[in-house]
Amino acid sequence: MRLAYWKHDTTTDEGRISLTDPSLRPELKCVGKRYLQQLGFLTILLWLILSIFFGANHKRGELVSRLEIDIFDFDQGEYSQTIVDRFLAMPADGSAPTWKLNRRFQSLDQAKKHIKDDGWGGLVIMPGMSDRLNNALTAGANYSATGALMLLEQDSHHPIVQLASIQPALRQAVVIANSAIATQLLQRVQESDDTEAKNSVNVSVLLHPIGAVTINLGPYGFSLSPLLAPLSLLIMFLCMLVPMIMLKFGSYPVYQAVKHRSIFISLVAVIGVLSFAFSFYGTLAFMAFKGSDYDEKNYGLHIDGGKFFALWMANWLTLLPMAFWLKALVTFVTPEFIAVPSVTTIIPSVCAGVTVVNICPTFFKWFQGMPFYQGTMLTRYIVSGAHNRVGMNLGVLFGETVFSLTLLYVSTRIQQHQIHVGNVDRMGWYRGSPYYIGPNPKHPKATEEDTNTALAKDLEKGKVPLYTPAVSRRGDGTIQIAEDQITQDVSMRNETVGI
Repeated sequence: MRLAYWKHDTTTDEGRISLTDPSLRPELKCVGKRYLQQLGFLTILLWLILSIFFGANHKRGELVSRLEIDIFDFDQGEYSQTIVDRFLAMPADGSAPTWKLNRRFQSLDQAKKHIKDDGWGGLVIMPGMSDRLNNALTAGANYSATGALMLLEQDSHHPIVQLASIQPALRQAVVIANSAIATQLLQRVQESDDTEAKNSVNVSVLLHPIGAVTINLGPYGFSLSPLLAPLSLLIMFLCMLVPMIMLKFGSYPVYQAVKHRSIFISLVAVIGVLSFAFSFYGTLAFMAFKGSDYDEKNYGLHIDGGKFFALWMANWLTLLPMAFWLKALVTFVTPEFIAVPSVTTIIPSVCAGVTVVNICPTFFKWFQGMPFYQGTMLTRYIVSGAHNRVGMNLGVLFGETVFSLTLLYVSTRIQQHQIHVGNVDRMGWYRGSPYYIGPNPKHPKATEEDTNTALAKDLEKGKVPLYTPAVSRRGDGTIQIAEDQITQDVSMRNETVGI
């Protein structure tokens, strides 16, 4: 017989009742109460998540002054002193970086190394600048303005703040220095009584005395750079969510029949292999984005086989603790809140990878402990070669992996015990929930007597699930469960158990 889904078949409704049936009111009331509780919880969760997201970006433009740009004066002349005094005298402005004179380094190579490893940016006053300016002013010697200053940049410290604040400030510094020195040179010429010296002045030095050469010590400033690592890790993490849900809903028989040690080892192996594969795919996607001409664009350093493997391992080591953490939380939550662990993990993780922790409110310094933050820093270093924090990054990721593994071990241990005693059903509902189907005891510890006792206690408290095994009360007052028989007739069930 062919089934026509668009036609109403009265035989399918035989024995069923309407939602308006009075016998359903207790169950509907219970379900409605459950939905209201869920709505309240999700409302608080929504506020919390939005507070984290917006709080991390609160007053971000007013805290840029926490970032420092180093000034290296290798000239030590009268004109270099004018430039230094001009920048150090700038009034404090929260929307602009702070200028700081750095006297710790005595050579250009040392200054470059400092900016590459630790600094945000540097303004170098080149040696001999004042002497060259004087020669051009008094003797008319040839002068190249671009040899006056050197701008040291590195995109990888954080692309957003580099592109939005540091690099514009360095370029503006050249304009400010040029204006200050041009004014000083013009005043000097005007105050001079030597007509011959005035006639021999190199006019170009008066018009454009200060220029700069820019060196990028950590190329990572392409358009997608702020989101490259966090977005890649996010997609890989979301791919892990699917097998996590499958493992939750499909592992009930395993918890009943298999030893806990074997369950834990199997979960670690499965999660490790899946994250290993997803991180490989994510690294391949990054290489595809760079394309065949990546050496001709500002997409970072050349990626050879070693750097590809390093990127792969960085993604994998970042994904591992996140996956173990997710599995541990998904093990506990009921189906109605199955998305909560992933959402509450994703939002702080993305914020940690994208936002600039240095200019966030102090409370959000804990972002630096997130795996996404450490993984993003590793990716930037591998691609750009700057801001090396490999030891710290790997150490934090290792500690988080150990913590997540411990949490996974405890969660699976507790879950197996709950299943053995019949407190959790096949779908993950806990006893007492209106959706609780009922235990399916197959382990010696989950005896019929334990199951009957637990069910009797629920019935005495008025906790009657929507779907429960057919039960009846014996003459001695105990509960008898009819195995493999499920009833959905609420009125019949209520009559059977005597409520």
